[in-house]
Amino acid sequence: MIKYADMHVHTISSDGDMTAGEVVSLAKSEGIKVIALTDHDTINYKTDFGVDGVEVISGIEFSTLYKGKNVHILGYFVDGNNKEFREKVESIRVYRRERIKKILKMLKEYSVELTYDEVTNKNPNASFTRMHIVRLMVNKGYVKSTKEAYDKFVGDDAPCFVPPLKLSVKEAVYYINKAGGISVLAHPGLIEDFEDYEGIIKNGVEGIEVFYPKHNNEQREFFYDFAKKHNLLISGGSDFHSKKIKGKDELGLSYLDENYFNLICERKNNKDRQN
Repeated sequence: MIKYADMHVHTISSDGDMTAGEVVSLAKSEGIKVIALTDHDTINYKTDFGVDGVEVISGIEFSTLYKGKNVHILGYFVDGNNKEFREKVESIRVYRRERIKKILKMLKEYSVELTYDEVTNKNPNASFTRMHIVRLMVNKGYVKSTKEAYDKFVGDDAPCFVPPLKLSVKEAVYYINKAGGISVLAHPGLIEDFEDYEGIIKNGVEGIEVFYPKHNNEQREFFYDFAKKHNLLISGGSDFHSKKIKGKDELGLSYLDENYFNLICERKNNKDRQN
């Protein structure tokens, strides 16, 4: 079976562990025809990595807040040169840097000595997340697992938590539209104790990630039917981060077939013609 398009892929530009070029080469070796680079609150501006046979889509994954729930919105085919979009993304990136510094300062009070340079040295221009700190804590032996790091130190209810800067769903859709992109609700099945998917899509979201590794059969069927009922684009992807990161280590684990991918492209072409 051909794994045609993986529409949810991360690189070292956020919390992945491979460069965009390495991911594209991996896609080539796996026979994947299309990948969307969807790093957190940032964008890969370059999409031509010199690998024949692999189409690379410029994307983003915005962290948003809806009714107190963490909701992620993917953007496909976004133009990183759009001024308003780029300025918003840069403001979030700057906030993420300051957040990392605050967390590191708080960790020192618990005798966890990590430096900003240690956290950021792999890719100084990345959009940094708590996972960058957590991995370093594991590597340096402060904790035995990422779960322990979140539970004891940097999780939402832990003593060194610093809240992230999050857009509303409406704002995320706005900026994706400004950049000429297609907005998609990411991994809806991961939103805990939540049923108001209709409320989310009323903000202008155009698609939903039906095919996702952590969606069970019942969830896939539910979100597929939901997409059909509301005339939403159907998407899917692996949420790949690295061959080394358990649970997010297989590119193309979930994917789109060519027909679903072409429908997304058709929507993008129609939007371009209208603009």
